[in-house]
Amino acid sequence: MSSIVHEMKTVVDLLDERNRLNPERTAFTYRDGDQETVLTYRELACQSKRQAASLAAFTRPGDKVALMHNSGIQFIISFFACLYSRTVVVPLEIPKPSENLTRLRHAVRLSGAQAVLSTGAVLTHISSLLDDEEELAVLQWIAVDDLPDLPLLRQEADRHDPAFIQFTSGTTANSKGVILTHDNLLHNVGNVTRKFELSEQDIAVIWLPLYHNMGLIGGVLAPIFAGFPVHLISPQEILRRPFGWR
Repeated sequence: MSSIVHEMKTVVDLLDERNRLNPERTAFTYRDGDQETVLTYRELACQSKRQAASLAAFTRPGDKVALMHNSGIQFIISFFACLYSRTVVVPLEIPKPSENLTRLRHAVRLSGAQAVLSTGAVLTHISSLLDDEEELAVLQWIAVDDLPDLPLLRQEADRHDPAFIQFTSGTTANSKGVILTHDNLLHNVGNVTRKFELSEQDIAVIWLPLYHNMGLIGGVLAPIFAGFPVHLISPQEILRRPFGWR
C-alpha cells in the first residue's frame, strides 16, 4: 500500500509528500515515437512550482484556467502549476483543425475560464481558428514557453477549494462541467488505491487522454498517491503503433 503517512489537505500536498519521500524516483515516462522523456517526483514538483510562480503573475487564486496540452509530461506539469497557484484547472481537448470551436466556446462559457494555458505551438494553431470568435479572443492566452522566471509565493489552499472542472464527453448532449474539490480527489484516489491494493511495486502504462477523467485521475493522481511509475503514451501514437505499449 501507499507509504504516505502525513495528512494531506490538497492535491499539491500529495505531490509534495511524494517529493519528500522519494524525490529521485521516476514518476512518469513519456514516449512519443522514438523519443522518451523521464520525470522524477522532484523534477515534477520543481518544474510545476516554477511554472506556478510565473502563472501567478497573470492570474489570481480562484481564477479558472483552461488547460490545453497534448497528453504528455507538459500537461502534468501545467496541471500541478495551476494547483500550486490556486487556480482552478479546466482540462480541455485541443480542437482539431477540421472542427469549429463550438465545444471550446461552450466549456469556456460554462466554466467561466478567464485564461487558456498551453504551448506556443498549440496557441498558434488555435489562433488561426479564432476569426469572428470575440468571446474566445478576449481570454488571456498564455504560452508556457514564454512565462517569466519568478519566485513562488506559496498560497495555501483549503481542502474544500475546487481543484478542477471535469467536462463530460458531450457525445449525447451538451457537455456538463463537474466541480471536483481537493478533498473529492484525495478521497477518490485513496479509495482506488485501497480497492485495487496499489503499491510502489506496481507499474502502469496508459494512453488515455489526460483531459479525460480516467486519464487524469486513474493515470496521474492515483499513481502519485500509491507511489508507482507510469509510462505515458500519446493516444495518437497508440493508434499509429498499437503494439508500442509492450
